[in-house]
Amino acid sequence: MTKRYYYKAVNVVNDKFYSSNNSAICPRLLKIRYKYKQFVYPKIEGSKLFVFNSLEDAVSFVSKKWNGKWRIYECEVINPVRMLPICNITKEAVEDFWRLKNENKSVRLYKRLRLQSSACDAVKLTKLVYKEGKYV
Repeated sequence: MTKRYYYKAVNVVNDKFYSSNNSAICPRLLKIRYKYKQFVYPKIEGSKLFVFNSLEDAVSFVSKKWNGKWRIYECEVINPVRMLPICNITKEAVEDFWRLKNENKSVRLYKRLRLQSSACDAVKLTKLVYKEGKYV
């Protein structure tokens, strides 16, 4: 069986790793702190964490960000489900997304990205592969 690789883009703030939702306007509940070699779980019950299906898509995502120090890690995930990420970062939008998704209703109100991603129950950063605009 072939091993599947996933990639997590993290924003580095004071040597700590955070999800891309680590802005001043982002509700605290959506700010996920990742730790190297430790599984991290979502803060919102019934939700999942997003990872990229390819390193190229993760690099493309990071290259569109205009602030912060970004790193990309190869990661181990639990229960990945292929899907597209949501773009709205409010707590209500995330809760609505998962409520509608869990009810098998349309989630067309969210902007679609071309980048391929998966949602998973937990993420563990395992290997640094991209740092400060360069492959490691």
